[in-house]
Amino acid sequence: MLEIAGIMAAGSGQRIVPNNDISKPMILYKGKHLIDYGLDNLKSLGIKKIFVITRPKNTKLIEYLENITGFEEINVIKRNTTAALESFLILNSIIGNQTHIIQSCDIVADIDDVKGYFNFSIQKIHEYCMILLTSKYVHDEKPIWINTSTNGSILDYGKTINPTGIVFANLRVVNSKFNEILKHIDCKRFKHLTELMKFLVKNGYPMISYCSQKNVLDIDRTIDMI
Repeated sequence: MLEIAGIMAAGSGQRIVPNNDISKPMILYKGKHLIDYGLDNLKSLGIKKIFVITRPKNTKLIEYLENITGFEEINVIKRNTTAALESFLILNSIIGNQTHIIQSCDIVADIDDVKGYFNFSIQKIHEYCMILLTSKYVHDEKPIWINTSTNGSILDYGKTINPTGIVFANLRVVNSKFNEILKHIDCKRFKHLTELMKFLVKNGYPMISYCSQKNVLDIDRTIDMI
């Protein structure tokens, strides 16, 4: 069963609303907080336990999460993380004993596509260390390009590879065995999560892409809100 998810929600939101103390997850987009899009999708998938990693100073988000319903548990992990890599590793250390979802807080994706991805992942995750949601229609000024084989297996990954037309949508299902893989990798050598992911791909740790046929919006700038 896939019933647990982690959300990386430590972003400041300064690139979207400069000189504002609103954290990225609490920024409003079309009448909803950014984090609500992810929470609503996870709720629709039947996810029961949520772990949200954010900075201790993000008190508005922490208070907001206390009033969210529809899950058995919502756990807030308060850490002053410096990058997505650190948040990702902390979440995996806490929930990695089960197959789980990890997503960023600033993704707006179609629920029907997310459900298709979820069902595909349940069927396939035993074969892979991760399954990534990708799309040909991700709106992101610095996209993470994905190069795949004809069956969707990931051959290359990163912001600096030649554009492939397929972009990572910042939603991944992670196999419960992934923490055993991490035990054999010196993660301190990496500064960014993209570097770890590229290392995994290049060293033969199997990942596959589920390509969405609809738009996925990655909100990082004011222009993304239009």
